[in-house]
Amino acid sequence: MAFDLLRRMQRLSPQNITIREQARLEENPLDLRWPALAPRLQANSLKIRDLTKATLRLTAEYRAWNANGRELWEAVGPQSEWEILPLTATKHLDERRMLELSLPDPAIRSLIDNGVVADVGRWSTLLADAVHRRIEAAFFEGWLSNTFSMRDPVSGTALAGPLGFSASRYVAAGVAWTGGSGGTAYNNFVTQVQNAARFLGGQPSVARMRDATFQLIVSSAPAGPNAQRPTVTNVNERLAEQGIRTAIVVDERTYDKSTDGGQGTATTFFVPTGKIGFQPPDGRIGNTHSVAASRGGKELVTNAKVNLQDVTIWYSELNRGMTLLMEAENIAVPMPEEQRLYVYDALV
Repeated sequence: MAFDLLRRMQRLSPQNITIREQARLEENPLDLRWPALAPRLQANSLKIRDLTKATLRLTAEYRAWNANGRELWEAVGPQSEWEILPLTATKHLDERRMLELSLPDPAIRSLIDNGVVADVGRWSTLLADAVHRRIEAAFFEGWLSNTFSMRDPVSGTALAGPLGFSASRYVAAGVAWTGGSGGTAYNNFVTQVQNAARFLGGQPSVARMRDATFQLIVSSAPAGPNAQRPTVTNVNERLAEQGIRTAIVVDERTYDKSTDGGQGTATTFFVPTGKIGFQPPDGRIGNTHSVAASRGGKELVTNAKVNLQDVTIWYSELNRGMTLLMEAENIAVPMPEEQRLYVYDALV
């Protein structure tokens, strides 16, 4: 009988998975930013079309009596188009592994309890986490590097291309910022906050950067009363004295990026070295465009899927029921909006 294996594995039931996932999120939530910076937006097509508003700030004009006033025009920026792609993580559990995980072997149970290996029920959460983490990586890459990249899961071939946002919104320093009492980082940062405000329609709410860049800003900030040098905790007070309310957020989070079609990975920072991402006054950078996952005949099979934190977990039996295939899938792509972009590279 189809999916008899799944019926025997009660921990894979939608109710049990949902309860365990809620408990896991309370104990160890994923440290993700895209749900707030690029909230999910249900798409009505696999094509994403973005029409950018121009940054012109037109004004009226004085005129002579009985003359015509200034004629204004529609200010329209470039139009972009992308396609939403499926994002999938898979896991095969063969007959031997399934049986091994189900036996009361104390050595195996200890590994499972300590999180060294995952049992059948836990893999659904791990797969969903991998999907969410990849959306986070795609979002930060698109926002801070104006790039979208992917790696073919079978061949390991890497593909990458520019998103095509205006180069005027991605600026690099002519010379790397420096720290210390005579350093340039603090004054340069103040200047870039002012530049960002012109592009974003108001003073940025947040400037997100790496710790090395932040330390340069702190060490080169002007001294306070009694020649007191600024510290990490009061540098925002120094900025506020100059009318800057932009909060500095240090982001040192990493993920393990695939480097081939197998198990090769490289530790990668979500925020590249030197990059400073300025967020608009309301904080939002773009949207994560998504459509519901669907696989034809599988929709008709009981217990063929479970929805887990907006990720669809598909279950299939292979090899005459001896192998369980688990697939976590989200058809979604995070995409910034050009009028909400201003990124600066301090080169350090």
